[in-house]
Parts: sequence; structure tokens; C-alpha cells
Amino acid sequence: MFLSTFLKYAEFSMRWHERRDAFPQWSERDTMLHLVIADASGSPRLVSEIGRIRSEVFRISHLVPVPAGARELADREHRTLIRAIAKHRPDAARFAMVRHVESTRALWLGLGRIASSGE
Repeated sequence: MFLSTFLKYAEFSMRWHERRDAFPQWSERDTMLHLVIADASGSPRLVSEIGRIRSEVFRISHLVPVPAGARELADREHRTLIRAIAKHRPDAARFAMVRHVESTRALWLGLGRIASSGE
């Protein structure tokens, strides 16, 4: 039941992401997607930490311009993660999330996003 609801929300969120709204609207939906994924883990602490981190990312994004291609790559990374969760492949989901975190870290360090192989 939960997985079905999660996947419906994730697909809805991805359709909204692909609309290419202004960054603040995209970032808000991105935050919700991250919170839903964290909630799927069953860890209240993770949900709390993701909320804190996303709040900081939103604040920083007003100070540092986000490169145009960053959202498109993030969207691809999200789709890869959602597919892994939908297929009940925890190792693939973990790998996709680690790649997404590494890519986001590189973006904020000014190195640009790291495109995952096979995407």
C-alpha cells in the first residue's frame, strides 16, 4: 500500500518537475520528493535531517546561481532512484541515492554535477 502511494506521488512529482517551472517551484517539489523518499525509509530521524538539509539548500540556492543543466540531471537521478524503489531493488536504490548525493555535493562545491554512467 505505502509503496503504491509513494510511486504515485513520485510519478506526479516527476511530471511537475518536467514542467520546467522557475527554480523556487522546482526546488519546493524537489524537497517534497526527498522528504517522501526519506519517509519511505521508516526513519523519523532521516526525515528530520532531510528537512533541515533541504532548508539549507533552498537558502543557499538564493545566494549561488544553480546551473541550467543541474535540474535536468537531478531529474534523471530521481527517475533512476524511483525506478529502483519501484522494482524493489534496494542495492540499486542505494547506489542511485549515493550518486545523487555525490553529484549534488559536487554541484555545491562548484565542480558541476557528476553525470552517472548508464543514464
